[in-house]
Amino acid sequence: MTNATSNGRNLRIAVAVLAIVLVAITTLYIVDVSRLILVRMDGDRNLLETGAIPTGKPDKAHKDAIATALAINPLSQSALNALLVERARDAGRPMAKDEADLLLRLGWRDEASLRNVGEVYADGSDLSKLLNVFDALLRRSTRSGEPVTNVLTFMETQPALQAALVNKLSQDPPWRSLFLRLTTSQLNTRQAALDRLQTYQALARTKRPPTEVETAAVLPALYAQGFGGEAFELWQDVRRRGDQPLLMRPLADPDFMRAARLQEDQEVMTVYDWTIEHGDGFGIRFGSDAKGVVIEWDGRGIPVFARQRSSALPGAYRLAVITEAEAEGEDTIGYRLVCPEGVVELRPAAMSGRTRLYRADERVGCEFPIFEIFGRPQNRPRDVRATLNRVTLSPD
Repeated sequence: MTNATSNGRNLRIAVAVLAIVLVAITTLYIVDVSRLILVRMDGDRNLLETGAIPTGKPDKAHKDAIATALAINPLSQSALNALLVERARDAGRPMAKDEADLLLRLGWRDEASLRNVGEVYADGSDLSKLLNVFDALLRRSTRSGEPVTNVLTFMETQPALQAALVNKLSQDPPWRSLFLRLTTSQLNTRQAALDRLQTYQALARTKRPPTEVETAAVLPALYAQGFGGEAFELWQDVRRRGDQPLLMRPLADPDFMRAARLQEDQEVMTVYDWTIEHGDGFGIRFGSDAKGVVIEWDGRGIPVFARQRSSALPGAYRLAVITEAEAEGEDTIGYRLVCPEGVVELRPAAMSGRTRLYRADERVGCEFPIFEIFGRPQNRPRDVRATLNRVTLSPD
């Protein structure tokens, strides 16, 4: 089987599934028309409003209301939609493409009309028009956001559909952030994460590349599915576009200055920033000059004081910790790299003034392990106070 034949078959399968998904998550056109109710009013005011009435076959009065509404306002999209739905139902067929196109000539404002047009074009015969319908629904509907973004997420799974989606995202529609930030919970498989990664990579090549906020939102899902290297490059690219310094490797913010700023400023926090922990019997505060951290602990338990996602690669590592006083935290504060398959602890190796050197007791076997600062087990509880001015990790 040739690649062209295979791709064509895949696209037909994708479009068929898309049609099923769209029908499953939207209100069917027959239900849409049953939302129209007769309202007795004076003069030439509209005779149709949206409302909730029992679903069923509309009676003659209902059909007369539709005809009257069109007579009063021939450009009423909702009334025309109701008429076309009645015509299709009486004929025992779905709405036709020429009828859907006629609806769109009256604009992109009526949700029921848009949903019916979307169902017509779910066969994939006009991907551009289908995506425009989704775009209009997301711009105008307060209740279709999640279902339609579910369909947009599905569109990422096929190259032809994904390219159209990226093109629409590059036009900066108002639902762009909704889609990129709020659908990351759906990236619970490696393939779904890969599809989203490819969307970000393609979007980065447009005039509207992903923002800091949009990129930060997807990083945890990419790491969870094994795309650590790609996630790191996405974030470095964001910093390059913003003329910001690239992240230090393999440990960012070694003196905790950015962590201190994040307590006050509304900057975007990412997996590469320090997560500062607080709990029963321990806490961390920042130094008076917003440089370094002060750990205070009552000596109970084995708490984690701070952690961050490092950019370390497999190999051997050493650590240099500059403290406030000589031998401070020597036997109480520990450091380790956490991989999915196990933990590599950094053991004390030497000391020079206020700088203590540590070495990993074995090679790190994974990419982008979590770096943790923790409390070492104590023979008996005792108050601990340690000031860490700088923590620098480097290959050994």
